[in-house]
Amino acid sequence: MKNWKLIISLVIILWLALQLWTGTTFRDHTWPFIGFPMYAHKRGVTFDNEVQKIVLRGVTVEGKDVEVIPEDFGMYSTPWDNSVMPKLKDPTINRETAARLVEDYNRRHPERPALNGMKLIMIHWKMTETVPVEMPPDTLLYYNREP
Repeated sequence: MKNWKLIISLVIILWLALQLWTGTTFRDHTWPFIGFPMYAHKRGVTFDNEVQKIVLRGVTVEGKDVEVIPEDFGMYSTPWDNSVMPKLKDPTINRETAARLVEDYNRRHPERPALNGMKLIMIHWKMTETVPVEMPPDTLLYYNREP
C-alpha cells in the first residue's frame, strides 16, 4: 500500500477532469454534484420572453417627468409595493391615490420643483439571445391636477 498517495491523487485528478468536462458541455444533469440551470437556453428555452417593470414618475408644472421613489413619500419599498402600488393600479381609487401622493410630495419637498401630476408606466424588455430590447412603455395611469 505504498502508492496510496498516487491512487488518491489520480482519483482527485479524474474527479476534477470530470467536473471540468461537465462544466464545459453545459448540461444540467451530467454529473450528480453539479447542475447548470443558468444555461437554460441550452435546453431549448425560447427567447420570446418579456420582462416588465412598473415605475412611478412625477409630472412637474412645466410638464417634465421626474423620477420619484418610495423614500420621497416617507416609505420603503416593501410597504410601498404592498399598499400604494395596488391602489395606483386599481381604476376605482387610483386618481385619489395619485392626488394624495402629489400633495404629499409637494409638502415634503418644497425645495424641489412642484409636481402637478403622476404617471404610472410599465416598461417592457423583450429578451433576445444577445441583449434585452426595450419596447415602448405603456402608461397605466396619467393623473394631472385640475388648475
